Amino acid sequence: MDPYTTAALVTATASIIAVALSTKMTSKNHQQLIEDNKLSRKQLEEMNKELKNLEAIQENQLAHLQTKLDMMTYIYKTNHSKRVEVLTSFYSQLAEIKLVLQSFVVPLFNHSVTGDPQTLKDAAYKFEKLYKYSSMNLLYFRNVEKFMQSLGDLMASINMMQNEDKANGKSSWKIQANTLISDINPILKNIGDEIREELKLDL
Repeated sequence: MDPYTTAALVTATASIIAVALSTKMTSKNHQQLIEDNKLSRKQLEEMNKELKNLEAIQENQLAHLQTKLDMMTYIYKTNHSKRVEVLTSFYSQLAEIKLVLQSFVVPLFNHSVTGDPQTLKDAAYKFEKLYKYSSMNLLYFRNVEKFMQSLGDLMASINMMQNEDKANGKSSWKIQANTLISDINPILKNIGDEIREELKLDL
């Protein structure tokens, strides 16, 4: 075989081997790519599953928190409504006592009679009702000690007016009027201011 033919055969053989090796490598790479894709797909499926589980857990947690928030909001609104009811009723009864005491020393209307001992008895009776009402609803007063102290001062002033009336009758009018102006009115104003602050009426 001449040298040229031998060289051609060697070149052709080398080309065939190169093509075969290239084909084999391509096939192997293709197979590896398929395996990698399978692995990636499996990983994605697992990640999606984990994400769905996390979403479910978060939804449950949010639902639980929302339930607690709704319950707390309901409790707050219920308690606040009751508190408003108690404090406004308290002030209404207090204002009624003030009007009765004022009518004892100053005629509020043309037909009003001042200096009637029964008026002081009415005020004392209304105060007793107010005191019982307050005692049964102390839970709704923020500053219990201050409110009860004010009620104690009011009771003392009413008793003093009654004692003056029993001891000196109509001649004690100036003392009783002064007690109303100097002692009772400031007490009632302080309680009223406290209630306004409690209910945030000035906001």
